[in-house]
Amino acid sequence: DRLTNKSITIRYPEGWSLATELADVQEDSRFGDVQGSYQVTDGEIRAEQRIFLKESRATPVAYSALLKLTGSQSKLYVPTLVFSTEAGTR
Repeated sequence: DRLTNKSITIRYPEGWSLATELADVQEDSRFGDVQGSYQVTDGEIRAEQRIFLKESRATPVAYSALLKLTGSQSKLYVPTLVFSTEAGTR
């Protein structure tokens, strides 16, 4: 089994506000589980991520379920962030 925790901090300039809506994530499968949460304060975004993978064997057909946890389809990827300012959107 393997457990990975990741903390991400993104700081942005005064006068900017986050326009992107961020949603917490929880997903479970036979391969393990992922959890992700966001905290947004003035000038800072914090993302906390946890991935727990169970040691297992599976057929290639089940591979797509694993990709939902760790691959390009994972909901843990931080989305493109869009900010607004007094002058418009950035």
